[in-house]
Amino acid sequence: GQKDSSRSAIADKVAEKPNRHGKVLIATHMGADYDARGSMAGLARICLALGKEMRLLCQTGIPKDLLWLKQHGTVVQEFGELRGWKPGLMALVDCATPARAGRELEAFFAEERPRGWENVQTLSIDHHSDNPLYAELNWLEGEAAATAQLVGKLAGRLGRPLRGGLGGAVYHGRGGGTRH
Repeated sequence: GQKDSSRSAIADKVAEKPNRHGKVLIATHMGADYDARGSMAGLARICLALGKEMRLLCQTGIPKDLLWLKQHGTVVQEFGELRGWKPGLMALVDCATPARAGRELEAFFAEERPRGWENVQTLSIDHHSDNPLYAELNWLEGEAAATAQLVGKLAGRLGRPLRGGLGGAVYHGRGGGTRH
């Protein structure tokens, strides 16, 4: 697919994306830090609010503070654990390169996809300025302190602001954004 990185229209395109897909796989880098976790939780909450089915993937496992998301969808460490469930959209958050998410996701973004996943659309939401814009749709704001800030903007644009403890975790990165 064609890569899109035009900053002027990207927020609107990202805001539309979850509405076009009934199933969203949300992934992040190995050893998920607070920004990765807050970004995953925020995007998962957005998907749930929009009535989407979602799953979470982190090769090194989902940290205990995100296990509450299991009540809304499966949490996996590899594609095989999805047992036939296929996303329409693969969203990789807070991950400068797919290699940081592990070999399966690196291969996926290099077009080596599981059978039947050839048409899964890809999205990257990130704040790492060295991100090479590897997805079909890339929302990169290198000046942002954390990817979770972008997820918060997305929630607001979709009319699903993140409130309460989740909003605090997303906006403040539970201790601040980290740069890696």
